[in-house]
Parts: sequence; structure tokens; C-alpha cells
Amino acid sequence: MNDTVNTESTIEVATAVAKRVLTKEEKIANITAQIERLLQKKDDLINDRVTVAAKKVVALPEVGDVVAFTYGRTTPTSTARELVGTVIGVRAKVEAGEDGKGGAPALVRVTVGSGFDIEVLTIYPAQIKAEAATSTNSDAE
Repeated sequence: MNDTVNTESTIEVATAVAKRVLTKEEKIANITAQIERLLQKKDDLINDRVTVAAKKVVALPEVGDVVAFTYGRTTPTSTARELVGTVIGVRAKVEAGEDGKGGAPALVRVTVGSGFDIEVLTIYPAQIKAEAATSTNSDAE
């Protein structure tokens, strides 16, 4: 029994020795940085400031809009294709239920090409380039 305790304590000492020992100045600097972060957090709570990053807001296109988008993967040997197509369908984001199940992201169905070479692609709204989107519905009005 005593040998087991000594073996375990030897292992603990060996792992403790492997850790880098901080100097007094490094410990003080770490504690000072923690204090500054906590004081900032306290100040944010007192003044009702929210420091959470905002989510990216992407407007959904309408059916008939002509959009430029990227499609495919970017890997070391290939790049995503940049295409222009016409929106034929839009599905808004489906929120998850109370149990956290059943949610689905927003999707856009786009046609690319013409005639026999037409492709129907499903993309996420974030793949659409904002500066290249145009609406054919507003042109007809």
C-alpha cells in the first residue's frame, strides 16, 4: 500500500517538474491581466454593454433575381467556381423546436446556364456576392 502511494506521488512530482515554472514578474503580469479583464467585464455589466459579436445578416434574394455567387470548395489544388444565375426558389431558415431538433438553414435554388446545359444548384445565402445581385422583377415594373 505504501509503495502505491509513493509511486503515485512520484508521477505527480514528475509531471509537476515538466511544467514551466513562472517567475514572480510573469505571475504578477498574469494576475494583473486577469484583474483588468474582470474589471472590464464588471464595467460592462454595470453599464449594460453587450460585447457579443453580431451575427452576419444576409438578405434573401427573391425569385427571379440574377445573382453572382461562389459554388464549390476551395482546396490547395482547386478553387470555388464564381457563377451567375437566376434564383428559382428560396427557403427561409427553419428554427429548431423547443427540443432543439428540426431546424434547417436558409437555402437558395439557382439555375446556371441555358438550354440543355442548364444546371440547378442549391446554395446558402452567404455564398451570394452582395455587389453583383440584381433584380429582374424591379426591371419589369
